[in-house]
Amino acid sequence: MDENKIVLDEKYLEHFREDLKKLRETSKNVFAEQSDSYKQKLVYCLLNTIKSGDREKFMSILFKSVNARKEKAKDFAEKFGKLQNLLKTKQFEDIAYAVVLGIMSSYKETKTEG
Repeated sequence: MDENKIVLDEKYLEHFREDLKKLRETSKNVFAEQSDSYKQKLVYCLLNTIKSGDREKFMSILFKSVNARKEKAKDFAEKFGKLQNLLKTKQFEDIAYAVVLGIMSSYKETKTEG
């Protein structure tokens, strides 16, 4: 019986990781066209809310930012919605960091002279 629980937990974790990966990619796409300055300010605010554990403020800031990109809001909402029931659990930080990493991965590459 314990073996079934372990298998279910492993399957759950595999699906959870896949959902986080999709959310990270969607976050990257949603914010790809925003300026790096805007994204840096947004990431700073989001990281502060994660650190303080203020889930409501995190979601408020995030949803306002996503809503401003109407054409991409639906895709984000679908991916985020899959994880919504976990927002009041310890997985909140995993979800929040996936979003932040997605935003950060959309920073423009800077050319360096060498």
